[in-house]
Formats: sequence, C-alpha cells, structure tokens
Amino acid sequence: QIVKAYLLAREVFGSVDLWHRIESLDNKVPDGVQREMVVTWRALVHRATAWFLRSRHLDDAAGSAAERLAPAVGVLRRQMEPQPAQGALAATWIAAGVPADLAREVAAADRLFSALDIAEIAGGGHADLEVTSAVHAAAGERLGLEQLRRQIAALRAESHWQHLARVALADDLADLQRAITLDVVSRSGGDAAQRLQAWEQRGAVAIARSRRLLAELADAAGVDLAMLQVALRELRQLG
Repeated sequence: QIVKAYLLAREVFGSVDLWHRIESLDNKVPDGVQREMVVTWRALVHRATAWFLRSRHLDDAAGSAAERLAPAVGVLRRQMEPQPAQGALAATWIAAGVPADLAREVAAADRLFSALDIAEIAGGGHADLEVTSAVHAAAGERLGLEQLRRQIAALRAESHWQHLARVALADDLADLQRAITLDVVSRSGGDAAQRLQAWEQRGAVAIARSRRLLAELADAAGVDLAMLQVALRELRQLG
C-alpha cells in the first residue's frame, strides 16, 4: 500500500520529469541548491503519499487514479503562473542559476499539494476544476491562510516530534481549507466570485472574527506551536 501510494503521488505531480530537470543542473548550480530543491519536492511527495494512504483512490487502478487527479495539478500550476517567484526561496535559487520556471514550481510545492483536495471536491460534482481551484485560492487569500501556512513552515523543528507536529499543523490547515472550499462550492452556484460572495454573506461574523485573529497573529512576535494550534482551532468553525 505504501509503495502504491508513493507511486501515485510521484505520478500525479510529474515528479520523475522534475527530478530529471533538477539533475540536469549538475555543475551549473551549487550542489546545495540542488539538494534543497530535491528535499523541498520530496516533502510534497511524502505528504501526497500519506494523502493517498487515507484516500479511496488507493484501491483504484494506478493509471486511472493518476488520470483523474493530475489535471487538477495542471490547473493549479496555470493559476500560479502569473504570480511572482514563491518568496525568498525561489529568488535565491534563481540567483544561483536555476531556471525561473523550475525554481517557481519547486518553491510552490507546498501549494501544489492542495491540487489533490481540489480534484476530490470537483470530482464530487460540486463545481468544475477551474472554479474549485479559484475558490480554494481566493478563500485562503481572503482569510489570510497563506500567511498562516508560512508561519507554520517557519516553525523551528529541532527534534523528530517537533517536525511531526509541524507536519500535522500543515495537514490540519490543508484540511481546513478543503472544508471551506467544499462549503463555498457546494452551497451556491455561479462562478467563483459569486460563490465566494454568497459564502461571505452567510458567514460574515465568523469570517470577520477569523480575519481579526489572523491579523493579530501576523503582528505577534515569537509565534510558536501553541499559538498556531489555537488559531487553527478557532478557524475550524468556518469549515
């Protein structure tokens, strides 16, 4: 089961081709940059492997499961294309000589993980991939979940258990954004903007409270694991 889940994760995200592109940079960029890129992408594959182990798709034929889920990865990649490099990490790689498109794609690995949830929601008939993906991104942006994601990623993990706690927080945030997206697309019709407007009208008070909470967290000094756990607990009422 673990091997099958890993192979599905590798196939859906086109990892073999991407690893070849990273390997082609031998003697062109510092070895440390290549290692960092491989580790960053490997974290996506590990998370996706765990996702497949919990998913009903594990019992599907490998080819059919990949065919159903891979299009969501393509949609998400296209939606992220106009955006600037994913923060300081991609900028550092580009400065070291990594092609910009490859640097951006690897640096966005954490965000690409959400393609699996987007495919599941769209596959349930609630909305097409384009609308679902747009709702997923916009809901996260309006609430400030991307900032929360960065704060989780910045947590120090000096032990195995601290690393597991950080991974669990990231998964909890992904689950929350998935639940919010499902709520938005399943309870109203229209395009992404219309569905988001209806969602904001339904939950205006809770959304405003969540925005205030995340704004306070953004201004706080020394954000730690406990603070982020409390924030996620408060945000779950939106999902």
